[in-house]
Amino acid sequence: MTKTLSAVVGTLCASFVTPSAISATPEFQFSPRVGVGSLSVDQYASVNNAPDDTRTVGVGFGFGYLTAPGIVLEIGVDDFGNINLLSFEDDFSLHQQFASVGYQAELGRGWRLVPRVGYARWKLRSEESPLFNPGPEEVRKVRGDDQFWELGLYRRISRVVTLGMSYKQGNYEFGDTRTTVFNVTMGF
Repeated sequence: MTKTLSAVVGTLCASFVTPSAISATPEFQFSPRVGVGSLSVDQYASVNNAPDDTRTVGVGFGFGYLTAPGIVLEIGVDDFGNINLLSFEDDFSLHQQFASVGYQAELGRGWRLVPRVGYARWKLRSEESPLFNPGPEEVRKVRGDDQFWELGLYRRISRVVTLGMSYKQGNYEFGDTRTTVFNVTMGF
């Protein structure tokens, strides 16, 4: 799936890239992000031993380097979890440390398309809801590492700042995670 998606996105990028955008100016990039997502947890990873789907919110950041041919190398951290104000449902949180590689295709007029593939080391924590639960709440932690893919569309608004959105999906050992985030990328 990841290889097929990468090939399709690469073909699309090649058809839109202008000749002057083939070589990029090398730069370091810092990208804070905030977004929403969904988390599908298989039964063995959840505290209640049942599959669970929940909406998440989260933050993260990445440090990257853009090479002259347009290859982007990035490392970063993401933390996403569900909002559970009145403890009616179990709590879930996903912490990821990741490394990715992608291609920054300059589409013209400041627009960029950046497909990426990466590798994440993750930790999923689930905690049983205290509501209607006699005794102490159960906590379960599951760790692992898996691959993910990401696709971002960005617009440069100044020489240093680029704003954009990206969609990231991972089919992990515990289930699936999908996030849509707003990025502010600063290049220097």
